[in-house]
Formats: sequence, C-alpha cells, structure tokens
Amino acid sequence: MFATGLICVPTVGMTANLTRGPYLQMTSESQVTIRWNTDENTPTSLRYGKSLDQLQTFEVEHVPTTKHEVTIDNLNPNEKYFYAIYDEQQLLSGKDQNTFFKTAPVKGSKEKIRIWVLGDPGRAGTDPDTNAQKIVRDGYLKFAANQAPDFWMMLGDNAYDDGTIIEYDNAVFNQYPNLLKQSPLWPIMGNHDNRSADVDTQSGGFYDLFTLPTNGQAGGVPSSHEAYYSFDYGNVHVVVLNSSDKEHYKESSAMLEWLKQDLAANSSEWLIATFHHPVYGKSGHDSDEAENMIYMRERFLPILEQYGVDLVMAGHNHFYTRSVLMAEHYGMSNTYSPTKHIVQHGAGQPDKDGAYHKQQGHKGAVFITHGASAGSGRGYARLVRADEIASDNRHPSDYIYGGRGSIVLDIEDTTLNASVIGPQGDIVDYFTLHHSNGESSNIPPEVKMHIPTQLALLESGRFNSEGSVDKDGNIVKYLWQFGDGNSSSLANTTHHYTEAGNFAVSLTVTDNQGASASINSRISVTTSKDTPLQHNVPTTVSGSAKDALYFSYEVSDTSKPLTVSITGGQGDADLYVRRSERPTQTTFDCRPYKNGNSETCEFSETRTGRYLIMVYGHKSFSDVTLLVKQDQPTQLRPSADANGPYQNTVGMPIQFNSSGSLNPNQGSLSYHWQFGDGNTSTQPSPTHTYDEVGSYTATLTVSTEDGLSDSDTATVNIAEENNLVDSCAQGAEPHQQGRLTVNTTYCLTNLNSSGQLQYQVYIDEQHIGQELLIETGHGNGNADIYYRHAQRPSQTHWDARNIELGNNEKLTVKAIQKGWHYIHIHTTQSFHNVSLSVSIK
Repeated sequence: MFATGLICVPTVGMTANLTRGPYLQMTSESQVTIRWNTDENTPTSLRYGKSLDQLQTFEVEHVPTTKHEVTIDNLNPNEKYFYAIYDEQQLLSGKDQNTFFKTAPVKGSKEKIRIWVLGDPGRAGTDPDTNAQKIVRDGYLKFAANQAPDFWMMLGDNAYDDGTIIEYDNAVFNQYPNLLKQSPLWPIMGNHDNRSADVDTQSGGFYDLFTLPTNGQAGGVPSSHEAYYSFDYGNVHVVVLNSSDKEHYKESSAMLEWLKQDLAANSSEWLIATFHHPVYGKSGHDSDEAENMIYMRERFLPILEQYGVDLVMAGHNHFYTRSVLMAEHYGMSNTYSPTKHIVQHGAGQPDKDGAYHKQQGHKGAVFITHGASAGSGRGYARLVRADEIASDNRHPSDYIYGGRGSIVLDIEDTTLNASVIGPQGDIVDYFTLHHSNGESSNIPPEVKMHIPTQLALLESGRFNSEGSVDKDGNIVKYLWQFGDGNSSSLANTTHHYTEAGNFAVSLTVTDNQGASASINSRISVTTSKDTPLQHNVPTTVSGSAKDALYFSYEVSDTSKPLTVSITGGQGDADLYVRRSERPTQTTFDCRPYKNGNSETCEFSETRTGRYLIMVYGHKSFSDVTLLVKQDQPTQLRPSADANGPYQNTVGMPIQFNSSGSLNPNQGSLSYHWQFGDGNTSTQPSPTHTYDEVGSYTATLTVSTEDGLSDSDTATVNIAEENNLVDSCAQGAEPHQQGRLTVNTTYCLTNLNSSGQLQYQVYIDEQHIGQELLIETGHGNGNADIYYRHAQRPSQTHWDARNIELGNNEKLTVKAIQKGWHYIHIHTTQSFHNVSLSVSIK
C-alpha cells in the first residue's frame, strides 16, 4: 500500500510574450486590420483612440489564441489613431507615440501621399544576422527623417529562400518592427515566396501571414484570391498581380478578367501596377525567354495600358533599371523601336531635360525593375550605354541602370515624384510625371536649322537641328522637308538632290505635349554633271589643290567585282567612291587616303546602279590615270563548318551537322567526314555511333566541282553509358528553378546563352552521413554542376563541382549534413534537353 498527495498551485500573473507584431494590414478610409502573435493562448484585446489618454476598448471574442487579428470599422478618413494590445489587462505593446495607424484619405482627394517600395529584400530569411536589409531600411529612414510612409510595398521574394514562416520572421517581422506597426504593408507574391505557398488552398507562409482584400475591402473590385488584389489610397489605385503562379498568369483567365473589371470600375487619378516578374529585362532573367515575363507582357500589359497605367514596378532581377515614358511594346526585345514605343524621351527630371507629361488615362508609363533592396554601399544609377544594349546585357527599353536601395513615391494631385534612395539615404535617381488632364500651358519649342546654302548635283549635304530646345519638356519629333518631295524624321540627317534648282527646306519640331514650331530656308543645287566612265577605258585627270572632279560608272552585272583605281602622274590626288550619292570628304564607301597617286577601291559584292567617284586634290596633281574595271571573278575557296563540339555515351548515335559550310561560287559541295575512329561518311549531316569511351576529333572536308576544298574539325567526347532517365524525351515539364525531391529525375529548362539554373534539396535527420549523388545527362550543349552546403555556390565559391565537357556528369557528396543543399547547373554557352537527378545512397 502507498499513498500519493497532489498539491494544486494556481498560476497567476503569467503574461504571454509577443512573437510577431503588431503589424498593420489592409488600411482603408474607414477601417484597419491589426495582427499580432503570442507564445501562449491569450484573449484578443485591443484599445485605440485619437489620443493616448483616451484609448477605448475594442470589443472582440475573448477566445484564447496565439494568432490575433482585429479589424476596426467606422473610422474617420485621413485620421491618425493610437492603439495598444493587451493580454487581458497586461500591456503587450503600444500606448505610446510610436504605435499608431492612419486611415486612408477619401477616395479621389488630392492630399500628398508617400509610398515606400522594396524589391527582393528578404536576405535575412536564411541569414538572420545579416545587416543587408537594415542598411537599406535605415537609408530610407535617414532620407525620410524617421517618418513612416503612408503605406509600403514589397515587390516579391520577401523572404529567401522558400518564404517559410520562420524565414518571414527573420526577413520581414524582425527587420521592420516599427514600420510594420505604423504603416500598412502590401506584399506581392514572388517566386521564392511561392515555394511554401499553395495557390489552390491559399495557405502557407505568404497566405497565412497577411490579410489581403479579396472582397474589395480597401477599394477596387473583389478578386477572391490573396495572390492578386487592388486597393485605393486617396487618388491612387494600386493593382497587385500574381506573376509567380502559372495558374494565374497562364492557365486561367480569372486574374485577367478580374483585372479588366477592376480597371473599368476605377476612377482614380493615378494607376500603379505591381507584380514580381518584370516585362522587360535582359541581365539576370531574360524577358525574351522566361515564360512568366512573356505572359505578363503579352496578356496583362495591353490591358494595363488600355486603362492608362502610369507606373509599372517589379523585382526579380537583382538591380535597378527604369525606362523613359513609353508604351505599346508587347513583343521580344528585337521588336523594340524608340520611334514607335517612346512617348517622351529623356530622364524626366524637371531641373534638367524636363518632367514627363501625359494626359491622365492615356498610354504612357515608366517601367521600374528594382530587386536590390538589401545591401550596403552608397548606391548608384547611371545611363545605360548603347554597347550594353547591343551586346544583349541590357534590354533596349532600359534607360537607367543602378544598384542597391529602395524607391520612394511622393504623389500629390496631378504630380508623381519618384526618388531612388541608396543605402546611405542619398537620392541616386529621380523623375517627375505630370498629368495634364487635357489642359496645357505648354511653352512651344524653339527650333534652329543648320544647312548648306549650296550643293552640287548628287552631293550629300548635312542638315542639323542643333540648338533646338523645349524649355518645359522634350522635343520628341523632328520633320525635315527638303523641297524635292523627300523628308526625314531624324534630328540630324544627310540628303542629296537629283535635280538642279532652288529648293525650300523646312524643319518642324514637336514637344512632348504636342506643341510645334517650324523654320524655313532655301538651298541652291548647281548643275555640274558627272563624267561617265567605261569599263577598262583609262581617263587622264589633272587638277589643283582642293579641286574635286566627279565621275560615274553604271553597274548592271553584279556577278563581277568592281575595281576603281588611280595610278601614275605627279602630285597627290585622293580617290573617293560612293554608291548612288556623290562622295564627300566625310561621307564615302571607300577612301584609301594614301600619299601619292596609287590608290584602289575594290568591291567584291556590287549592286546595280550608279557608283559615284571623286578625285580630290590633296595637293595639285597632273596626268593621273583613272580606270574602272569589272572583270570575271576568280573562283573562291569554299569554307567548311563542322559545328560541334559533340558529346554522347557509348552506343548512342550522334547527329553531325555541316550547316554553315559555304560555297561562295554558288555551286554544289561534296562532303567527307572522318570521325576519328576509322569510320567515314560522305553525307552532309551523317549519324555516327562510337563503341568506346574517349575523346575524338571529327574532320569535315568540303570540296567544289572545281577541286577547291576546305576542312574544319570538331571535338567529340564519348562517356560511359548513362543509365539516367531521359526526362525531356519522355515529355516532362521543364523545371526552371526551386526545390528538388530526392530520387526524382527532372527535365531542365533550356538555357540559350551563358547563365545558370538554381536548385536546392533539403536533407533531414534520417539521411545524415549518407552520400548525395547528383547526375546530369542527355541533351546537347555543356551543363556543369556546382554544389554547396548551406549557401548558394558560385564559380569561385563551391564545395564540389563537375565541369567536364558535355552533359554526362556525376557528382558525389559524402557524409551529407542536415539542412539545405544547393545545386546550380551552369553554362558558359548553352544547353538544351538536359536531365537532372538527385539521389541518396
């Protein structure tokens, strides 16, 4: 027998602790939502009022919970309220000057509004100790004198790497605690946020943490989904779209139809559109290749522009770029035309080349990409160079390129001022956009014209508009009319006349608000003729210094090369040749420019029509022989192109390719392949199978009917037989980036230029100490494997890699640890139809 005694001790005064918040959500004219979390179940208790000494209790259900959410209704518009949250009577947070909310102004009112915008900030999600987000945050607070914005937005990828609850705590709630309790945050779904969020059930990190207006609680048409929504704030209407889930941007029309209804019902002065993936971009993610970027541009941008969108903001690419005021570019980058798509040129800076102007509701928007809201330094912004666009490093719509920081929008009445703030609080870029509303006090532009007073027949003259200026904007159109029925829309151009006489020349310039100004002048064209030359008939010429003698030769047979030469005589004459127009000392197709009189211009490819020739006296010259010849060309050698390199496994066929081989004489070619293993073929593009592992050199020789030949080689790498499943050939959906599952084979998204695909796999306790096998295979091109534990690898920092030529690569990581393992598939050229497998042994 034994006895047990129990002593019951009541717990009193035990107060819960805040684990998240408070933070503001979904502010409108008459209501606000406030959320917070506690570590213990407590009643939801809140007090609020216009002054700290008169806080009234908000009645809620006293059901204990750790997740607290209160929506206060019947508030006054544009009013500041203080608030505090409690555990019963025990204060948890607030009841001080720093804990408040402010309701939105009445819809359509003209009060000044400040908006703060961050793109891809969430680096603390996986690195809670980083200062990268705090630096950008404090840069804004320095700029704003510690004043909270009216509201703020995150353009997606708010919490790396996977948008989990703990990553959001690290990257959002622990980084901006004061701003969150003073200013409502409107988040946008990014591809990293999307990894832990379920679009169908609207659950997971993003959906569980934020309360968003699916029923139009903050203005706009109800969307029924938290991944896309709209809201009003004063005279601003903001549309948030979901570019991360293909169910919304591609497969369904629900978001598209909602957008049409929402914009049709909108009457606000300003329309701002936000989503994660930019519609224009080259470096980082290419808008010519990324599916969601293409769909947002082709499906959604025309609707936004139809309703007069003013500003389009996105993240995703980890830098800052912006356009000029532009519209109606929905195609690939090679279809972009400044003449067609730019509404107003220039930086849009009132103190320099003038602010941007547009009529409210009409087409014309500035496109901003800013995915760099974490980092240090001073920040910077500069003009995009023409060579960066020509080399495909920048999109042709990019006007400004920059680095780390955030964006501040100040909107008042019909003026929007945008400031890009560096991490130290400096303004690194800015622009202003004015709405004209159809009314204009525009100052017409001033026009200047610079033209020659006299030209010879067929002589090219320069027509220049230098000095033309618009004092309150930009000149956007030029129209030259030369008086002979021809015109030009270039600011500076050249023109020649085909008839002699006096011609009236006019120049009209038009500014960005449609005002025009014109100026007129006259030009005299003399009747001097060009002396025609005959094939292989020499002409003797003489002249003084600076004399110009003109000749012409008519080409009718383009199969023969053209040679124009001067030889012999005394002095120093220079030869100039130009097709269709008279050459000058600055405009020509050929000018040898040698001392003496021995000069030759050769044209291996000719076009029908007149070739104009000028013999110019660099010094006086005499008895110089001018000769034009058009002889039958000699047979040119062919060129072989073996393409390559090629790779595959033992026993698998390789398709060789001779495309690019050329016979410049237009005749047929014969082909001879030597595969490097003793086998040959005379087919242009044969198929061959290798029986042994090794590196081979394949040689292609092409020959013409006249016996002329050329050879080219290509490397062939044959690996051991690859048992990896060819997922691409089996029709698997291409996998662009994100989380991988072990013991699964994926088809990788094709890369058409240098770059990388980023993946990660999570290893739990049961696999600690085992081996991780990473395999690639099949396809073509060259895909390299880079691996790193806990951090993303780079070409300079990695734990293991395989950079053999081709795609048949294996990488074994021994004694793996718990946590995230990052795998990047990199190429310096391209790869297509490559399969990837991650397995545990």
